Amino acid sequence: MKGFPYNIGCKPKVGLRVPLTMTFTIHIHYLLIVRMRRFIISILSLITLFLSACTQKDNQGLDKQNKVQHLRISAEVKAQDTRSIDYKLVNNRVRYSLGNKTQISVYTCIYEGSRLLFNERLNWTVKDDKKTLSFDGDINFTASVTNPNSLRILAVIGDATGTPTDLTLAPAYSEGQVIPLLSTTTPTTINVPYIMEAKLARDLGGHWIPQGENKTFKPYGHLLRVRMINKTGAAVTVTGVSSNRVLADGIQFHPRLRELKRKEYNTPLNLKLSREVTIANDQTAGETFLLWVPRLDESGTYHRLDLTLKDVESSRLYTTMRIPKGTVDYMDGVIYKAEVTLYKTAIPNPLSLLSEDVINKEGTDFVNLRNTFQIDNLATYNGAGKVGYFKHADAINRFCVENTYPSTGGINWHLPDFFEWNTILYDPRNAAGTGYSDREERVRVKVGVGSQASLRSAYSYWKTISYKVHIPNDAKGTYVQKPGDPARPTIKTGKSFYVLSFAEASAQLPDDKTPHRFPREETNINRYAFRYTLHEDRFVITCVPIGIQNIAVTDLPNLPALFSSKAAVSRIIPFYGISNQAPFTQKDNTAGNRRIIDYVTNTRDETGERIIAAFSAPTNKVLPYPLDIAFPVALFKKVTE
Repeated sequence: MKGFPYNIGCKPKVGLRVPLTMTFTIHIHYLLIVRMRRFIISILSLITLFLSACTQKDNQGLDKQNKVQHLRISAEVKAQDTRSIDYKLVNNRVRYSLGNKTQISVYTCIYEGSRLLFNERLNWTVKDDKKTLSFDGDINFTASVTNPNSLRILAVIGDATGTPTDLTLAPAYSEGQVIPLLSTTTPTTINVPYIMEAKLARDLGGHWIPQGENKTFKPYGHLLRVRMINKTGAAVTVTGVSSNRVLADGIQFHPRLRELKRKEYNTPLNLKLSREVTIANDQTAGETFLLWVPRLDESGTYHRLDLTLKDVESSRLYTTMRIPKGTVDYMDGVIYKAEVTLYKTAIPNPLSLLSEDVINKEGTDFVNLRNTFQIDNLATYNGAGKVGYFKHADAINRFCVENTYPSTGGINWHLPDFFEWNTILYDPRNAAGTGYSDREERVRVKVGVGSQASLRSAYSYWKTISYKVHIPNDAKGTYVQKPGDPARPTIKTGKSFYVLSFAEASAQLPDDKTPHRFPREETNINRYAFRYTLHEDRFVITCVPIGIQNIAVTDLPNLPALFSSKAAVSRIIPFYGISNQAPFTQKDNTAGNRRIIDYVTNTRDETGERIIAAFSAPTNKVLPYPLDIAFPVALFKKVTE
């Protein structure tokens, strides 16, 4: 090929010389092609990266845009009869209304499956019909929607926090809160949770709206319209109400189960009525009030509303509560009529008659060592002005006659006999004294007799009563008094046993002196429940009236709020011990004397033996004491009504 020394695709002739210039030119062209190709690839890569970045930027903007959503919803507040909704009486029936409100704060949650996208308080608008709430506006999701078909809304009227799967509702009541009496003019406002749930879908405009129609806020929990009935035997003036496991300290809402779970108060919750209500004996008050309860107990567990009275000793008062429900379980949103009937025992709370502490060494006044007493530090309770220890005969001579003391004003006090001590002393051991068993026994008692213990008065109570003892298994223990001694039964430190006393007796007990002095108790109207709790350095007794309430002695361990009610009376019995060494002026902490306290009584038994009232770990009863030693002295007060 002339002018072209290299035949591409052909084998060159042997010896043919190719000019160097041409060869270089071809190489240059080849390199240019290679570099151009790399350049094009680089350009394409840059374009790809740019487009990717733009796409990413657009997607980010789209995500941001997706998080700004528009919600349009309307729902009716529908119930039989809310915090944001008022209650009034109309023709003696409770009716609810949104009143003059234009907006209501609603805790609004939106979630996709289990993933929460939004939870904030929104101001929903009250429509002109005063029954419907609506919201129409933008909201900010915390994440973009991935599955539009699984969006749901949960909206709550009331004080709610948390998430749809763990929703906490604030308690509707607080200590000392004023409860309005229902009125035709003044509304009652209650924090009742009204909850609405619905699936969400997009409309043609891209707004989120509920699927279906007629969405409603439904109330949860129960409303009690409380009527008060007086069966005390005299007119009373009610100033407040105390909740004993009726109202709740907090509430958890479980959407899947569609139910409220209660959180209980540790002690009763005390509320005030907006004004005093006077009720004649055997009459029902004309005034009523409304309470919201998250869940009424279907199982029959103890719950009660107590009434607070003006100028009446609460330790003798108890109530019964009746909530008719028909044949079906309690239903959410229904108003139930609750009847609270007030009773008064015929006798004072027996524990209220016992002095709160013992007589001092000089015999001139009561001591007050309950908060400074240290069981192993004798100086805290032995010495001048502190615990007095008195021999039996000396105590009878000095304290049987009624007397007043500087620290307690005009109250008259006397040394009790063993029938009086029987009202508050019940041994946890069985009759054999070798172990524990729940049992029922009878005992003769006196209440309110004053210094003339042998004479009846208008306020005295002489009866043979029945009592039942219950010792929970976890309270049973043993102790060894001295090394080598057999183990003896006791109550474990920090544990309690229980007694239900002053109940109807099957028959009177034989009387050692005058027949028929102690006739049998024929009713349960004066029943009292006792809790005895053993601590390392003291015994604590609590006594509360229960009367005709349907409570068994075995129920008492499960009713802690009962023993902290307004009617409960407690006494701390420090283990001051006894004095068994001359000159019998102070306790010694030897052996079994460390965790006991025995009190003198003003009587002897049928054989002439001296009687003491014994409080200790193994023994809690009245018993003979043959030794001539000295004891602390506690007194009983005279009953004046």
